Amino acid sequence: KLPLQEKQFRTQRIERSCKTSPAQLKKPLQDLTKSASLREEFIKALKVNDKSDRTIKSYCDAVKMFQTFIHKHPLHVTENDIRAFFYLIKEKNYAPRSFNSIYYGLRAFYEIFLPDVPLMASFRRHKTNKHLVEVLTRHEVILLLRHTDNLKHKAIIETLYSSGVRVSECVGLKFSDLDRKEMLIHVSNAKGGKDRYTILSPRCLLTLEQYYRAFTPKQWLFEGHGEKQLSSHMAEIAVSNAAKRAGIKKTITPHVLRHTFATHFLESDGRLPVLQQMLGHEHIRTTARYIHVCNDLIRTVKSPLDLLSHNSETKGGRQ
Repeated sequence: KLPLQEKQFRTQRIERSCKTSPAQLKKPLQDLTKSASLREEFIKALKVNDKSDRTIKSYCDAVKMFQTFIHKHPLHVTENDIRAFFYLIKEKNYAPRSFNSIYYGLRAFYEIFLPDVPLMASFRRHKTNKHLVEVLTRHEVILLLRHTDNLKHKAIIETLYSSGVRVSECVGLKFSDLDRKEMLIHVSNAKGGKDRYTILSPRCLLTLEQYYRAFTPKQWLFEGHGEKQLSSHMAEIAVSNAAKRAGIKKTITPHVLRHTFATHFLESDGRLPVLQQMLGHEHIRTTARYIHVCNDLIRTVKSPLDLLSHNSETKGGRQ
């Protein structure tokens, strides 16, 4: 049980930060979820910290999952409650990335609402295995486009592959983001709230212009029903269905097309710092991982041993 003084302290923290009355704290989980005062304050704080909508949803889901497990208000927990919850997650064989998503969500929650109580101090994220990223061959990209009859879907796939944008960035584009003079795509409010430019393929531009004339979108480059922005999920379905029609056995997602763009760019003698800028990576080591999957580039490299001349080898032997 918590000491009375610490209970009073936590209650005061809650009242100051989210204006939740002591009576509300005693409400069942369902009632608290409906009132959503704590959730709303959490979301506001995350937005102030410039977290993306996807990250915010992930963090909120983590807290809700923990709250369901402990069956009490999340600000009335102990370190042992969190330890028991993480043990359950481990027993259920959650992947390291899934565990880390939950860990970061809880850590953010308690850093915001209980910054002076080190509830998460003894817990650490899990190490993730570094697998080679999945990429398509150039022939598979051709098959993917060849089996995409829907003009909008083809425009989406060509945009993803030709520019390396994330799927959320792709569906967030407007026609005004296409700089046809400089042949660049302006990616605004990207991951981390940063703007950047990436390349606009002439071939992709032709497809986009055909699509624009046929569908005449009003606000967003790719729109769904009611002139609303097309969801990332619908773009993912378009890519997945095209891959199935093409007979590609790999699991193909929009992010695989981003990986493929990066890999093929480097295989075509593209420079790593340029790729870093186009992908919007903060650290070049993130971009450098694509070097490990550039099979065409690796096959063209000669061993230093083979570059030694016969004369140099002979002179070295005489010395």
